[in-house]
Amino acid sequence: MISQQYLLIAIVILLSCSIIINIYILFFIKKRYSEEKTRSFFPAHVISDPELHSKIGKKIRKRVVLLGDSRIAQWNNLPNIDGFEFIRSGISGETSAQLRLRIEQDVLPLKPDYVILQIGINDLIVAGIEPKLEKRITDQLRDNYQYIFKILNNIGIQIILLTIIASDSPPLYRLPFWSSRIPALVGETNRWFVDVAQRYNVILLDSDKILSQKGQIKTIYKDTLHLNADGYFFINQAIESLFFIR
Repeated sequence: MISQQYLLIAIVILLSCSIIINIYILFFIKKRYSEEKTRSFFPAHVISDPELHSKIGKKIRKRVVLLGDSRIAQWNNLPNIDGFEFIRSGISGETSAQLRLRIEQDVLPLKPDYVILQIGINDLIVAGIEPKLEKRITDQLRDNYQYIFKILNNIGIQIILLTIIASDSPPLYRLPFWSSRIPALVGETNRWFVDVAQRYNVILLDSDKILSQKGQIKTIYKDTLHLNADGYFFINQAIESLFFIR
């Protein structure tokens, strides 16, 4: 009887130690994740798209550059419109601050006629998981956008802004690295786009309207942050319609 009590105590101690260790490991991983994400919002140097220019030939048609983060990088089937050339320049994990640093080096030498922007979700993930930085990050995100708008406006490039694509519900394993504040921040930023689009002659494409039907989101997600082929198909339709109208 006594030996069974000792065994039970030992099991409880081992389980308690295991829980404490796992909580510490989770806390450590979350801290490192947050630090890494925060560093990307305050970059010290330019991270360029290394293969971009090597793949681009002489400009013979109207040129459209799709510019942004992994949502651009994973855009495999680009719009197909006669007389237009679509070029993808997306870097996974990129923030608006990193894009701001590379736009003159990566994008302007391509001499695009149009730039389609999709950037900001990585900024807002940081703002969501670091509440103390939320205002600083959201203010800087808007400043970065306006800087990019001005740069492109100054050389006559037409900007097409795809509002920040809403995220899908995160799976359980992602919850420690997520915040319920993130969807709200996406919505607030997209409403701000409506206010500034006219000021900077920006054509606004509402991703929520494109990807929804009668208020119900289509099955368009590959994971929490990224679209599947169907999602990109619907966006391509919207872009192709826009260019045909113009």
